[in-house]
Amino acid sequence: MYDIWLTADTHFNHANILEHMPLRGEAFENIHDMEDCFIDTINELVQPHDKLYILGDFCWRTGKCGHFRQQLNVREITVTRGNHDAASLGKHVSRIEHMLFPEMRNKHFHLQHYPCISWRKMQRGGIHCYGHSHSLFEETLDELWPFRNSMDVGIDNALRLTGQFRPFHIDEIIARCSNEPQRIDH
Repeated sequence: MYDIWLTADTHFNHANILEHMPLRGEAFENIHDMEDCFIDTINELVQPHDKLYILGDFCWRTGKCGHFRQQLNVREITVTRGNHDAASLGKHVSRIEHMLFPEMRNKHFHLQHYPCISWRKMQRGGIHCYGHSHSLFEETLDELWPFRNSMDVGIDNALRLTGQFRPFHIDEIIARCSNEPQRIDH
C-alpha cells in the first residue's frame, strides 16, 4: 500500500524566491537552507513507495532539475507543469502534464498549477488542487467562498495551515475539501 502526497512551488534553485516570498526570506538565511529543509521534510514524510504530485514550479533552470529530483527518495513523482517548469523536466519525473484528473480515495480531482474558479466534476464533489499563488489568496478565497472544494497545496500554504513547509497528505486535502458539491447549471 502506498500513500499519496501533494505539493507545489518548491522553486528549487530559485534564489530570488527568498525575496519574492517574505516568509521564506524570514525562515531561511539562503536558498541552500531552504532546499535542504524542503528535501529533508519531503523525504521524512513521503516514503519511497508513495506517490508525490508536484503541482508546478518544481525547479528554476532546467539544468538543475535532475540534481534535485535525485535527492528525493520517492520513486513516483508526477508533475503538472508550472510557469517555471520546462518541458525537459519530464525526463526526470514519472510524468508531466498541464492538467491531471485522477480519482483518488473515490474522489475526483482536478490537479494543475493554476487556480480555477470552476473545475471538472465540481458539481459532483470534485476537488481542485493547485499551486502558483503561494497562499496569497487563500484567506480571501475562504472568506468569499467558504465551502469551496479547492485549495492551494503549495508549500507556502502548508506553512500557513500547519506551521511547516511540507507536502499535504491526500487525506488532509479530502478533510479540508469535503463540502457539499457546488451546484452549477450548464
